[in-house]
Amino acid sequence: MTDGGEAALDHVPADADPRVRAFHDHWRSLSPGPGLLPARRHFDPTAIPDLMPNIWLLDIVGDPPRFRYRLIGTALDTGPLAGSTGRFMDEVSPDFAANRTLPDYHAVAKGAISWRRGAPAFSFMEMWRVIERLMLPLAEDGKTPDMMLNFTLVLERAPPRPDF
Repeated sequence: MTDGGEAALDHVPADADPRVRAFHDHWRSLSPGPGLLPARRHFDPTAIPDLMPNIWLLDIVGDPPRFRYRLIGTALDTGPLAGSTGRFMDEVSPDFAANRTLPDYHAVAKGAISWRRGAPAFSFMEMWRVIERLMLPLAEDGKTPDMMLNFTLVLERAPPRPDF
């Protein structure tokens, strides 16, 4: 989906940014076997150094799941996200439980992939006007997701606010 829509799906749309497609293709190449999800141990950051600044990694904790920032790439670790590594998303964004993208997170926690392009869903990301993001499951046992490997591009930034 585009224009702010969310989707839990099994592929990346043809009109996705080439960097998003490259990230997805790399994730698919990590699968240890047919029908198995890759684990964090299969992911080698040195294999895709140009994409690393836009990658963020979440731990999936508990049932119902909570999502904890494990890594935030340097292109994203700004503003309110700065220093969020180790914190749960609902601590960084108190309205997370009511966010319109929460179903996407739950779908990825069950093994789906999620892609979206549009305005950021969180108010604290107001410095970005248009993003494209892909969220992918990782599973230590190949089946039950325990982490999410994510990629976000900032396609359009908001103009800076004047200081008065």
